[in-house]
Amino acid sequence: MIWNKIRYAGGMEKEKFQVDFIGIGAPKSATSWIYQCLKEHPEVCVSKQKETLFFWRQSEYKKGIKYYRKYFNDCGDKIKGEFSANYLAEAKSSLRIKKHFPNTKIIVCLRDPVQRVYSHYYYDKARGKRNDSFKESLETTPAYLNDGLYYTHLKKYFKLFPKENILVLIYEDIEKDPKIFIQNIYKFLKIKKDFIPPSLNKKINLTSKNKLYFSPFNDLNFKRVIKNAKKNLFGQTLIKFLKLTQLSKIIIFLKKKNLKGELDNSQKALDRPPINSQDKKNLYLFYKKEIEKLEKLLNKDLSIYKYD
Repeated sequence: MIWNKIRYAGGMEKEKFQVDFIGIGAPKSATSWIYQCLKEHPEVCVSKQKETLFFWRQSEYKKGIKYYRKYFNDCGDKIKGEFSANYLAEAKSSLRIKKHFPNTKIIVCLRDPVQRVYSHYYYDKARGKRNDSFKESLETTPAYLNDGLYYTHLKKYFKLFPKENILVLIYEDIEKDPKIFIQNIYKFLKIKKDFIPPSLNKKINLTSKNKLYFSPFNDLNFKRVIKNAKKNLFGQTLIKFLKLTQLSKIIIFLKKKNLKGELDNSQKALDRPPINSQDKKNLYLFYKKEIEKLEKLLNKDLSIYKYD
C-alpha cells in the first residue's frame, strides 16, 4: 500500500490518512464494551487491537503515523477509529491527536469518579498487581485519583476540538438502557443507528487478555507469534518441529491455563465488597469541585455523582 501524503501551505506535509473517531477513556468505564459494540457494526472498522496507546506511549508515538496506520490496514471504506483509555488524562495525547487528526471525533465515557477509582483498584488487585489496602493504594498510585479529574482533563480537549466533535457519555446510562446508549454513539458517528450489536448485553473486558500469567501464550500474542513465524523458513521449520513433539501440547496447556486465569480474575474483580462509607465520603470531597466544574462544562446535571 502506497503511503499517500498531501502538501499544504508552507510546504509542510500532512497525512492523507485519517481516523474518524478516537475514544479517550475513562479507564474502567466500559470502553472495552463500547469498542466491541463498534467493532460489530458493519459500517465501522476499529484498530486491530484495543488500546493501541499510540498517542500516549512515547515508544509507540515515535514510530510515526505510518506505523499507526497499520492498525487500520484492512478497513477499506469503513469509518475507522480506536479506544485507548489512557488518552483522557495525558495532556500530550490530546495535543498529538490534534496535531495529526484535527477533525476527528472524540468519544469519552465518564463514570462516577468514586466508584471508578474503587473499581480500578480492585481490577488491579484481582490480577495480582496489588496486595495493599485501598487506602494505601491511593497514597502510592497517584494515577488512580488523577484519572477521575474529568473536568481538568476534558477542558483540554474542549479547547482543542470543536464542541460538536466531542461526545461525552455517562457510564451509568448503560444500566438504564444499553440500546439507547450505544445508538447515541452510532448517531454521533453518522452510521446506521438502528443496528443491534451482538454484545449489547454482554460484559466485555478486553484489556485483560494480554496482561496475565503466561502472556506469551495468551490468545492475542500466540496468534501474532504464529503469524510472524510463518513468514520465514526458520519459523516454518519450528512450527513443524513443535507439531511433531510434545512441546505443542505444553503450549496448548499454557494457553488454556492463561484463559482460565483471565476468567477467574475477571470474576474476582466483579466480586469486590462495597466501598467503605468513610472512603466514599473522603473521595467525594476530593472530587466535589471537579464534579461541579464538569457540570458547567457539559451543561449537564451530574447529581448522580454527588453524595451530599
